Amino acid sequence: MHLRKQRSLTPGPAPLYPGPLRAMNLKRQRKNAASGESSRTPKTALAPGLGEALNCVKQIGIRKLFAPNSSAAPVTAARVLRGMDSGVIVKETKGRFGAIIANGQGSPKGLIFRIAHLGYFDFAGLFSVIAELALILAANGHPVKFGRGLAAVQNVYAEAALPRAVAV
Repeated sequence: MHLRKQRSLTPGPAPLYPGPLRAMNLKRQRKNAASGESSRTPKTALAPGLGEALNCVKQIGIRKLFAPNSSAAPVTAARVLRGMDSGVIVKETKGRFGAIIANGQGSPKGLIFRIAHLGYFDFAGLFSVIAELALILAANGHPVKFGRGLAAVQNVYAEAALPRAVAV
């Protein structure tokens, strides 16, 4: 059984999108759901989410929001060590720590994992992910110098966010 992909923000037929229709394969969706993945991203929350995002932009101010020296990537992709499958990291991160990161999709599957920065995300979350990654690598037989990754993240945080002393 195939269902039409959603093409508008309203339920039912999609009169707003004149492009070709594609079907969702329910067997593929079920298979992906069993491994904690999705074969597509639904578009149902785009309108209210966009409205809220625009309100935030108005409050913060466009010049502060898009500062030229800040990194604002919605996701960080990391390549795994040679001979390791990124699926191991994804599964162990969820199983050991309850945290969810994503495997690569398509040709990078098994070679990279992705850490999303959408929604609420702060440096404390990044500290956790880096510490978890070190433990998972060590558990899988890779030599790890504990604390080295955390120190690197702390240095980035200190450089970007800690107040600087002002000379008097």
